[in-house]
Amino acid sequence: QFNQFGIEIIGESDPIVDVQSILIMYKILQELGLKELIVKINSIGDDNCRPTYRKDLVKYLRSKKTSLCGDCQKRMKTNPLRVLDCKNEKCQQVLLEAPQSVDYLCDECKKHLKDTLEYLDELKIPYSLESKLVRGLDYYTRNVFEIESTRSAVVLAGGGRYDNLAKVLGGGEVSACGAAAGIERIINEMKETKNKPMLKDVPDIFFTQIGPLAKKKSLPILEELRSAGLKVGESFGKSGLKDQLGKASRLGVKAVIILGQKEAINEKILIRNMKTSKQVEVKQEDIVKELKKILKEK
Repeated sequence: QFNQFGIEIIGESDPIVDVQSILIMYKILQELGLKELIVKINSIGDDNCRPTYRKDLVKYLRSKKTSLCGDCQKRMKTNPLRVLDCKNEKCQQVLLEAPQSVDYLCDECKKHLKDTLEYLDELKIPYSLESKLVRGLDYYTRNVFEIESTRSAVVLAGGGRYDNLAKVLGGGEVSACGAAAGIERIINEMKETKNKPMLKDVPDIFFTQIGPLAKKKSLPILEELRSAGLKVGESFGKSGLKDQLGKASRLGVKAVIILGQKEAINEKILIRNMKTSKQVEVKQEDIVKELKKILKEK
């Protein structure tokens, strides 16, 4: 069993959408602290140009049949493009001289790939054109890609365009592309590189509460603070003040709000300035003004 997350962009055929899929996945991996990345990309053509490529690939593979592993001899009959995925050393040697899909692309597919690579150049995303990359799924058309760790050679995310999938499933012709990433692979890579994710929008304020009534009153106050444009963190699932303050300390917030039973009843709230360690009690209606004052301090 494994877990993954993904994105799908449906109804758009422009290659910029392919690049958006790549960019989103690439940025997510970067935000998780993974920096040593490369995009591997190929085009496997469409219904106009792929049949000729497939025919020539099968012809070549048949001439080398005895050098292929047993699995690839079967794949050659059912889905010859899957042979390109094989990691067997003998098969890899055979594939060195195999026809390449990019040499068979029609004008439209060539332009689609060319535009994609130019967008990647503009974004300064490192990539390599991989003639044997097919992603192994029959429904892909044109661009297929993988994002690989250059450190470990592990594929962390992958995807491509699948303009024919809706039609195959009984629907109309709908352009689409998407990508998915393996959560376990990403976690393992993060552990091995000892990288921590880049935290953005770290809260300036941390909201703590003690007791059932305080917890109940916390939500509307939290919404008021966020509506005022304040970045507020919380850990309402924890009931102990020590645990909540510990998290606030780790986040390095400038102020901590403490709402206890007494304060909830009296409609007051405690605000602790984490820089000066001073703590004041204010009316709940004055909380935004008081917090903004603390945040302005240098």
